[in-house]
Amino acid sequence: HLNFIRRYRLIRKTFRAYDKKFKTRSTAIVHGDTLTTVVGSYFGRLLGLPVSHIEAGLRSGRTFHPFPEEIDRRIVSRIARIHFAPNEAAIENLKRENTKGDIIDTKYNTSKDALSIADTFESKVIEGLNLPSRFGLVSIHRTELLERKKELEEFLSVISKAAKKEQPLVFLDHSTTKEKIKVSGFDKYLNKPGIYRIPKLAYMDFIQVVKRADYILTDSGGLQEDAYFLGVPAMIHRLTTERNEGLGQNVELSYLEKDRLEDFIRRQKNETKITRLTDTTSPSSIVISYLKEERYIR
Repeated sequence: HLNFIRRYRLIRKTFRAYDKKFKTRSTAIVHGDTLTTVVGSYFGRLLGLPVSHIEAGLRSGRTFHPFPEEIDRRIVSRIARIHFAPNEAAIENLKRENTKGDIIDTKYNTSKDALSIADTFESKVIEGLNLPSRFGLVSIHRTELLERKKELEEFLSVISKAAKKEQPLVFLDHSTTKEKIKVSGFDKYLNKPGIYRIPKLAYMDFIQVVKRADYILTDSGGLQEDAYFLGVPAMIHRLTTERNEGLGQNVELSYLEKDRLEDFIRRQKNETKITRLTDTTSPSSIVISYLKEERYIR
């Protein structure tokens, strides 16, 4: 933002004055793998602050899959000096890349704590959606899939054929997904009995839908984690994933293959949810403890 660029020296001076007065150390905290994560890291560096990256070290091993998230992660790991890694694989990735700074093992992603908070949330929205008693949940939004017209149509065709009155699907209309489907002329696959289209929801409301689902079809890494924590069977419709949560248990990867997708849906008639993860470890508490010990927060 131009106003930020013009005033960053004053902002930097303010941070330094605050740290001197309260004997603290300021840090810029970013999360995840989006463009805003990269921009936030850059602004943090511009202000002379050490950047803390939550969800650090995730790698698919393929630069352009998923795009641009894999590139975003690699850029941020070069800028950050405090890396909160959610598992051993992420830690090894950072070490292998000779990443500078501290690497802290948070055991899981902080979404685990968000799910715990969601357990006590009473949604006023979900009842108005008129969801079927049992359903599969569909959520796609990644550039990797939306920009591949052939693969997108194939995916929509598969779920269109699979959706039936006795085995309905709830399709989440992300704004970008909805527009891409419309301009591609693919609405015909979704406008049929057995498919319930609902708008994108606030996180707490959406998790109530996730918890009710019999299974999930998605291209979301975050939803992969949620499915693992909640024990909901999930098919991740991507070429590769940067996360290992749930793989080989209740989570499968389609590699964008139609046959794998169809087989997964077919098997859900007899599949059941696995037991929800009961580990009480709090990733957020690990982050807070580190920041307190290092005087980044009081």
